[in-house]
Amino acid sequence: SSLLVHDFDSWSGAVVRGVGSLATRPERRRAGWAARLLNQVVELLVKSEAASIVLLYADISPAYYEKHAFHALDAAYQSRADSVLMARLAPGVDMSLVQQNASGLPSYF
Repeated sequence: SSLLVHDFDSWSGAVVRGVGSLATRPERRRAGWAARLLNQVVELLVKSEAASIVLLYADISPAYYEKHAFHALDAAYQSRADSVLMARLAPGVDMSLVQQNASGLPSYF
């Protein structure tokens, strides 16, 4: 499995990262590789880079990412009809960080 990590401008001093292009070769799917990679990378971003929020655009069912503590942002923050913007917040961080910095949300990545 592979994924890309995106470095965004900080929001009111909070570190913001994004993950995208999560992919697994067809013959390796359904073995948990993508889930392990996603969770390990997000945990590393939170612990090593002090990321307060990790964003992603779900091009597959958001339910997959919900199993990994990502939450779809409200409709007001969605900019694409074919993808759902989701966020995973570090412990102690709440959605007010997104609300206060909505203009900094990426349109896609």
